[in-house]
Amino acid sequence: MIGEEQKQLRKDWLEYLTKMPTDAFLDLAKIYLGEIRTPFNKQRLQEQLSIFLHDETNRKNIKSLLSPNDIKILALIHLTGGVSEKQIGGFFTSGKISHSLKEHIVNLEERLLIFRRSDSNGDFFSLNPLLQETIEPLLTKDALIPRPVSTVSCAAGDFFLTPGFLAAYVSFVLGHEDLCKADGTPKKKAVRDFALIYSKEDAESDSAERILKDITSAFMNLNLIKDNNGKSEIDWTKLERFAQMEETHQYAYLCASLSCPAVSRRGLQTNAQLLLDTISMIPQGGYTRKSILQAAVLASTGKNKSVAAAGPSRFESLMAETKGESERTNPMDMMDRLFDGAVSLGLLHQTGKDENGEKIFEPSDFLAGKTTGAAEEKNVVSIDAGFSVTVMPGLSLGELLPLMKCLDISHFDVAAEYELSRSSVMRAFDLGCTPKEITNLLDSHSSYELPQNLHVAVEDWYNSYSSAMLYHGYVLKLSERNAVIAEKNPSLAPHIVTHLAPGVLLLDFANDDEASSVISKAGIDAVGKVQSVGAKTVVPPLPPLKTAARIRENPQQEIQPADDYNKIIEEMHKYLDSLSLEDDAKE
Repeated sequence: MIGEEQKQLRKDWLEYLTKMPTDAFLDLAKIYLGEIRTPFNKQRLQEQLSIFLHDETNRKNIKSLLSPNDIKILALIHLTGGVSEKQIGGFFTSGKISHSLKEHIVNLEERLLIFRRSDSNGDFFSLNPLLQETIEPLLTKDALIPRPVSTVSCAAGDFFLTPGFLAAYVSFVLGHEDLCKADGTPKKKAVRDFALIYSKEDAESDSAERILKDITSAFMNLNLIKDNNGKSEIDWTKLERFAQMEETHQYAYLCASLSCPAVSRRGLQTNAQLLLDTISMIPQGGYTRKSILQAAVLASTGKNKSVAAAGPSRFESLMAETKGESERTNPMDMMDRLFDGAVSLGLLHQTGKDENGEKIFEPSDFLAGKTTGAAEEKNVVSIDAGFSVTVMPGLSLGELLPLMKCLDISHFDVAAEYELSRSSVMRAFDLGCTPKEITNLLDSHSSYELPQNLHVAVEDWYNSYSSAMLYHGYVLKLSERNAVIAEKNPSLAPHIVTHLAPGVLLLDFANDDEASSVISKAGIDAVGKVQSVGAKTVVPPLPPLKTAARIRENPQQEIQPADDYNKIIEEMHKYLDSLSLEDDAKE
């Protein structure tokens, strides 16, 4: 241990004794020093306790009286650099701490083997610095997590991630634009085709379906594959950047994205780092699942924690507290979710069972460091006269990706078999490759000289491809003087896709604002706003209304009452006059 850390530990130990309630301290002192006379000096008693613990005979006796369970708890505290009571319970019981375990911890504290400390995260236990040197040789990883004894052996699975497999999968996706259903799962036809390409004759179809489903989910969750109007497309920018990572890091990210898709980038990094750190702790002979989850605790705490591992941001921590999800970062829970993905993708494989029937898992040979990585020999491509291409292992994913643009996977095994066809080469042209780039790429990795008819075929296919080309982008039309300036301008030159005609350039601007900005920086004179041909928009008229029927009226004239009407009124008046009625009744 570093000197400064040891000094701080001793300081915290003395502070722990000083802050201990007097009655508890006296009971503790009586155990080691016998009857305490009063009045007593607490500082003097602390010195006497230190003298007692420095005595070589007493140290040996304390060490010899440690039980296997004592050693396990002490090893956990030592290997993690300090854990809380709750973390001890989670490690040994995978849940709430038991009463017996609590008593055991109190017993170790009373025996002065451990003491409580505090930091910003709360209380935790550390080893007594006066006894640490004596008991440290007993506190090994094997003492905490015993190695299983294999009673049943089994062959390792035949599937594991390799650069060759990932490259073959990319070629498969390029040849199956309709790879997925609306819910993101592979279609039945894609599964059948994948089984024919990947599986051996006796392989089960559900195995191929599971592999295709898992690797597709992992790629989609990392946004290496995107959906474009129902078609699965490779995001080459992201994939090429992904291929630049170390191979082990690629596999860790694929597993993390498969097992825990709905996390932030920081969470994805933390999960991938935890997986790598945990796998590095699995010894030769393997661990059971429970032991691997326990190893995750060691991998994520104290001195074992990787420098690259990033904790949650302040915002993420606040959100987790709001939702009551503070336990979601428990390394055992995180590794529990990662475990199935690691087995599915071949990062871990079963090698046997222990005496209790629990499965034993080991890392794949590549992750365990049993292979030397990519071979120095890069001439691993063989091409016959029929344009069948065999690719042997030896290239990294970054080196294989350019080849996949022009090759269709036909069978995958130790050596992958591809076809160079008209459609695959046309696809490469769509991705921006030229005939010379394709032939030079194949030649650079080929063991022998390329067949002459291959050069002829690629050129012939390109002539057919370029005979009619439809472009989508920004077209810049320049005068003869400006055309010479534009082609050499450092601001504009990177955006030139191709020359459509003298003084007519196709550019790759993302939008009008970028186009105007770059053109302005390029210093080209007299450029107005971006001209558009204009979309022919058909605007439907408003729905027609029915014209209301108007009532025809004659010119206004005085209306004369009818003759019959006048006669009836006169008779009624005469009849009323003949009646003897009051005025009110008449009215």
